[in-house]
Parts: sequence; C-alpha cells; structure tokens
Amino acid sequence: MTTLLTVIFLPLREKNISKWIKTIGIAALLSLPVNINGNIFTIFGSAEGRNVYSLFSFYQKAEKDSFALFGAILQYAGKDAAVVLGLTGYQNAGRDAVVGIGLTGYQNAGNNAVVGAGLAGYQKGVSSAATYVGLGIYQSVGDARRTLGAFSSLSNK
Repeated sequence: MTTLLTVIFLPLREKNISKWIKTIGIAALLSLPVNINGNIFTIFGSAEGRNVYSLFSFYQKAEKDSFALFGAILQYAGKDAAVVLGLTGYQNAGRDAVVGIGLTGYQNAGNNAVVGAGLAGYQKGVSSAATYVGLGIYQSVGDARRTLGAFSSLSNK
C-alpha cells in the first residue's frame, strides 16, 4: 500500500503536475471495470456483476463465479470463487472456494473449500475442506473439525 501511495504522490512532491495527472490516469484505467454482457472484467479494480474476472481485486461480488488470477481480498460468489496464484483474505462461495497456490485467511464454501498449495487460516465446507500441499490451521466440515490439517482433506463422508 505504501508503494502505491508513493507512486501516486511522488510526482506531487517533485512539483511535476503533468506526471502526477498521467499517473492518476493510468491508475484509473487499470482499475476500470469493463462490462461485457453482464460479465465484469478488470485489471486491479473492484467489481460486482454476474461473473467477475480480474488480475487482482480488493472486492469481488458475483451472482455466479468470481475469478482472480493473482488475488482478491474479499471475494463473494453465488457459485465458485477462485484465485489461481496469490492471496485472498475472505472467500465465500455457494459451491467451491479455491486457491490454487497461495494464502487464504478464511474460506466458506457450500461444497468444497480448497487450497492446492499454501496456507489456509480457516476453511469451512459442506463436503470437504482441503489443503493438499501445505497447512490448514482450522478446518470444519459438518460436525467434523480439526486444527493443523497438513497435506490432506477433511471430508463429510
């Protein structure tokens, strides 16, 4: 966050207003959501829509699927919420909440809460909570609960 603020406000300290305006313009374009048939696409912006796709978002809310390539701090999805590589603070999904490789603070899923490789703080799923290569600090599936689940899946079966 400090780096972003430095990039935005450094040109002001140097009294170079045109460079500052250009920086603000680029930041605005990178966070601009683009709506294509109800599907929202953005690079670094936050968005709400039927399906939401981004490289990195602070906030995503989708009626169906929410997808981020490098992370999303808050991610809500009616069906599936996914982060491929990176981090997510909070994922809430109607079906599956997935982090491919990375770090998640909280996952709540109507079906499966999954971290492929990395660290999961709290995972709650109806069918399973899994951390395949890494560590799940607390996992809950139905009546089954455990702490420090490593390299495994906790299921309701």
